[in-house]
Parts: sequence; structure tokens; C-alpha cells
Amino acid sequence: MQLFFVVSALTLCLSQAQRQSERHSWLNFFIRRLFRIAPMFYVALAFYTMLPSLRGHIAWPSIWHLLTTVTFTNGWNPYWINAADAVVPGGWSIAVEMFFYLLFPLMFLRVNSLRRATTLSGVALLASSVLYAVILHRPLIDDASLWETFCVLWFPNQFPVFCVGFVVYFCLRDFLVHDREMTSKLWVPLLWLSVLAIVPLSILQDTLLQSHLLFSMDFALLTACLAHRPSRLLVNRLSCYLGKISFSGYLVHFAVLWQANKVMTVFGLNLRLSPNLYFFTLVLFGLTGTMAVASITYRLIEIPGQRMGRFAIAKLRAKDRPYITTQAEPL
Repeated sequence: MQLFFVVSALTLCLSQAQRQSERHSWLNFFIRRLFRIAPMFYVALAFYTMLPSLRGHIAWPSIWHLLTTVTFTNGWNPYWINAADAVVPGGWSIAVEMFFYLLFPLMFLRVNSLRRATTLSGVALLASSVLYAVILHRPLIDDASLWETFCVLWFPNQFPVFCVGFVVYFCLRDFLVHDREMTSKLWVPLLWLSVLAIVPLSILQDTLLQSHLLFSMDFALLTACLAHRPSRLLVNRLSCYLGKISFSGYLVHFAVLWQANKVMTVFGLNLRLSPNLYFFTLVLFGLTGTMAVASITYRLIEIPGQRMGRFAIAKLRAKDRPYITTQAEPL
């Protein structure tokens, strides 16, 4: 998910920089984000809410759990962010992402240089690390394991990852794309950045920084390098298509894996295959099944949802035209 957060911050900066001249640009931003996320997420919410009954269980989430999930505020409750009974599996990341959308306009307007982005990243990294160390050992609930999960996943602990995405944006804007000579001078510090991210990750574990923060640094480096010199191994038609359907794929792959595991168990593959071979077979079935289902949901749900967002923005523009014409007449 840290790769998704880094890329999310980067792509939002790239797209919003081109749309700042729009009238109601920030209102349009929120409309686009809502219709990009909500339609598919709400379909997944309905499906996973009914899934227990399909499995023969009667347990239903509480009304408050459902309401916080619908409003993307479940990420602030340790019992609902990613518990075993979470309504939408993996829904914590959607809650974190949606809260980032609320902060994005302020960040985009105030963090307008590489220096500011780097400063914000450093401050956020330090603050989140201190906050994590403090609250981890002061649980507000009885379930220590669940509290630890909450401390890792909630927005304040993931916020530095989005800040790293801002750093990548300004590196691309100021150096990696427009200044090739400067780019050549950046490869040495970028290499050291990679070393500093990988070594603690492999040796120190979480004693220096949390692993997800170290991963975000590596993902930032990978993103910058691919932007400067794309590799066909990673940037090709298949990877681009997977990126296009990735949101649907993320939401449906939990159900696909559950069904694939069920089918493989029915055929006794869990007994015939070694654990490693069973795992890779499950991954293969899960990946192909996820691609198939996500391709359908992308076309039937995500694309119509995005069209609805564009339609809403077009209606706003239509309302502005009489005002613009009236104001222009005296000239």
C-alpha cells in the first residue's frame, strides 16, 4: 500500500498542477475523487456486508461500523480499521487515502517547492515515529494486538508516505524531466538513498524506522528512476493495464482468493501439493481471477462512476456560463 500512497500523492500533484486554471478547481478535485473511489467501494461494501450470509454465518456489522465505513471514517477506530470483522477487507487504506484527499489542497498550496516538501517529509517522519513510540505502549483498548495494528495503520502513521510522494513530484518537476544535466548529478545521492532505505530494512528491522516508511523511500526512488528511464520490464501494456484496474483489483482480490482457496480445497490440492507449490498455485489462480473480475467491475462500475463525476463538473461549468457572459458584456 505504501507504493500506492506514494504514487497517489505524485499523480494528484501532476494532475492538479494542470487543472489549477479551472474555475472551482478544488471543488472539481473533490468531485473527481469521490466519484473515482465511492462507486466501486460502495459496491464492495454491499458485497462484503452480505458475504457472511453467503458463507452461512449470521453475524452482521453494527450500524455504527457501517456508517463509519460509508463515510470513510472507520480509520480512526481501532476496532473497525482492519479488524477481523472489518466490513471491507483492506478498507483501512481507503479510509487513509480519503483523509489525505481532505488535506491535499492545503498541502498542494503550501508545499510548493522541493525544499518545503523535504522539510515536511522530515518533520512528518519524526513526528509520526515519536507518536508511534508513545501511543504504542499506552493502549486505549484491552486488545494489545489490535491496538498495535491500529497504531501502524492509522493516518498519522502513514502520513509521511504521502509526503515522500510530494518529494518525488518536485524532483520530477525540477530535475529529472527538465534538467538532464542535473539528473546525472542526482544519481549518486539517489543511490545512497536506496542504500539507506534497504540496509536498515534488512538489518535493523524496526529499530530505526518502521518498515513501511523504509519501503516508501525505496518506492519513491523506484518511481523517480522509472520516470527518468522507463524499463519495459516494469512499464509495459500489461503493467499499465493492471494499474488501470488496480483499484477494482484491490477490492475484489480478497473474495477471489477466498473462492480460489475453497475450490482448490474441494479438489484436495491442499493435501496433494507441497505448501510452497500450493501457495504459488493459489497466487496464480488469484491473480488471473482478480484480473478477470476487476476488468468487469472496472468497465461496469468504475468507468460509469467517473462519467458521473465528469457530468457533475460539466453541470457546474454550465451554471457558470451565464455569469461569465454577463460579466464580459460591458467589455
